[in-house]
Amino acid sequence: MNKILISLLLAFTLSACDNDLYNELFRNPYMVDVAEGVELDQNWKKFSPKYPLEIINQRQWVTIGFEGAEKWGFIMDGWESRGLVDQDDNPVQIDVKIVTQDGREFHLTESAKASFIAFGIYSTKLPKDTEVSTIYIRSSRAIADANIGWLCTTGK
Repeated sequence: MNKILISLLLAFTLSACDNDLYNELFRNPYMVDVAEGVELDQNWKKFSPKYPLEIINQRQWVTIGFEGAEKWGFIMDGWESRGLVDQDDNPVQIDVKIVTQDGREFHLTESAKASFIAFGIYSTKLPKDTEVSTIYIRSSRAIADANIGWLCTTGK
C-alpha cells in the first residue's frame, strides 16, 4: 500500500513540473566538461562542445580549472571586481565569450573562485530559448593544462 501511495505521489509531483522546475529539482547542478588539458594564451581559443550546452537553471558559468586556481584573487573596488590577480598578485586578464546557436554573443566576467575560476553574466539573463554552441577564451598570461567546463545552478 505504501509503495502505491509513494508511486502516485511521485507521478503527480513529476507531472506538475514545468521544465524550469524539473531542471532545478533534478539537474542541479548541471555540469559539462568542455575541454581538458588545454593551454590558454593571448590568442582566442575556440571550444566547440560535442553537444550544445543547455542554458538551464538560474545561473550559468564557464569554468576554468587549473592547478593553483583557488589561490588566485580579485582586485576589488567595493563590491565590483576590477580583474583577476594570480597567487603572486600579478594582474591577469582572462576574456571569455560565448556564442549561442542562433548567433548571439555574450561576454562573461569573472565572478567566483574555488578550485576553478568561474565567468558569468549578471547584467542580463542568458536566453533559455537557445543553447551555447561555442566558447572563446584568451588570457594575458599563459595558462597550461587548463580544464574548461560549463556549470549551471539554481543559486539557492
